[in-house]
Amino acid sequence: MNNKHAVITGASKGIGLCLAQLLQARGAVVSNLSRNAGPVGQHFPCDMTNNPALGFLDAVKTNGPPDLLILNAGITAPGMLKEQDLQSFRDQMEVNFFAAVEITKVAAKIMQPGSRLVFVASGAAYVGIQGHSAYCASKFALRGFAESMRGELKPKGILVSIVYPPNTNVCG
Repeated sequence: MNNKHAVITGASKGIGLCLAQLLQARGAVVSNLSRNAGPVGQHFPCDMTNNPALGFLDAVKTNGPPDLLILNAGITAPGMLKEQDLQSFRDQMEVNFFAAVEITKVAAKIMQPGSRLVFVASGAAYVGIQGHSAYCASKFALRGFAESMRGELKPKGILVSIVYPPNTNVCG
């Protein structure tokens, strides 16, 4: 990863922060797209609910097209269906799914052959979990989108992966 540009959404904490630390230690130029600046990489303010592609484009303008784009930002708001309002479903879909779609749509136009696009889903993208219906729905949607992108971006030489971490206890 020496001098390769890695863009990570949600790199100020959790899994994203751990990935940023690992990639920076391996020599990558890390761009952190998040609401809050993290301790690693160059921060580009990015609201995943309001035109997240702008933060991505700022990172590209500064550091060039990404060699690695990790779409990691996500939220969860557990609750039983009868207790959750529809806004909670909308919020989780917006951050966990639509932000990734919006950034991917822009990134696919500028990423070079041999670059990599990684979607961070969850084990919840495979099985429904009681009390997490909104989160599961957003991650199921992300899974379908990522699998579709694998075929669409293959002719351009962009490698697409999706990862399914379980509950984690990570740095930060």
